[in-house]
Amino acid sequence: MLCVLGVLSCFYRFAVWLRNLLYDKGLLKISKANHPVISVGNITAGGTGKTPLTIELCRLLVGKGYKPAVLTRGYASDSGFADEPEEIKLACPSAKVYVNPDRAKAAREAETQSGCDIFILDDGFQHRRLARDLDIAAVDAGCPFGYSRLLPAGMLREPIKNISRADCIAVTKCETAGEKEIENIRSRIRSYNSFAPIINLRQRLVCFSSMEGQKSKLKSLKDKRAFVFCGLASPESFLENISRSGIKITGKKIFKDHHIYTPEDLEFILSASANSDIIVMTRKDFMKVSRIADSPGWEEFRQKAGYFDLSLEFIDGFGRLEDLLNELSR
Repeated sequence: MLCVLGVLSCFYRFAVWLRNLLYDKGLLKISKANHPVISVGNITAGGTGKTPLTIELCRLLVGKGYKPAVLTRGYASDSGFADEPEEIKLACPSAKVYVNPDRAKAAREAETQSGCDIFILDDGFQHRRLARDLDIAAVDAGCPFGYSRLLPAGMLREPIKNISRADCIAVTKCETAGEKEIENIRSRIRSYNSFAPIINLRQRLVCFSSMEGQKSKLKSLKDKRAFVFCGLASPESFLENISRSGIKITGKKIFKDHHIYTPEDLEFILSASANSDIIVMTRKDFMKVSRIADSPGWEEFRQKAGYFDLSLEFIDGFGRLEDLLNELSR
């Protein structure tokens, strides 16, 4: 099987190389928006913390007086529900969100409809069709380089050396790695990109928002027993943060990324959490679970369940990011 995956990775590598070459030589068209574009992406498949970074950028830009619009592909299930755009809308209501696989077209729509003056291109590192003024690549401290193999043998979406295209590199989820590991990650990044600022980030739980609309401070939940579930590609950071908060995880259920929940899923979770005080999920999961739990008959689930609001904490490099944002012209 590894041999077969290795062969498929070779074909994938060639396709990625050819596509990038065509863009580099100008043989594939690159559209230019009328306002600055910030791309947030990665070089690995799976959860690297792009969405929390996109949300944090929205908040920073709103604070600087911008009117941001997020351009996202909107990964959706067969039901047509795209979870990450809905999460962005919930976390940053001031930002407009446009869902379209053709981000250049979405930018044109946003320019004419919303009066926005800056774009954030979500998951945009490989979407080279739209020109960007600032290219941010997120690297997950827990699995930074996708086992050094391209898809499908590994997790890399393109060769590690292509991180040289990035103008800024964000090492995310630093709470999942030690100082030496993070330093090794930074050193390896530097071997491919010697100029881009590297910022270190960690995710922090802020407060618990119940499905009934009540907010609880983190310290009030210490020693509470929690059943935890989530649909994330990389749930390690989420689970680690809950454990560090003093909450006792009595059970957990990990679903696949972008999982669409069913009533049967919620029934299982409610049954499995019988000996727990609370049911904890992510904000992204909350967006999908609410579509079921807001219906009559789910009162017990709503009374027990909620999600954690997350914030990004800049360990270092925030000043460099601020400089890059300030250099953008409206």
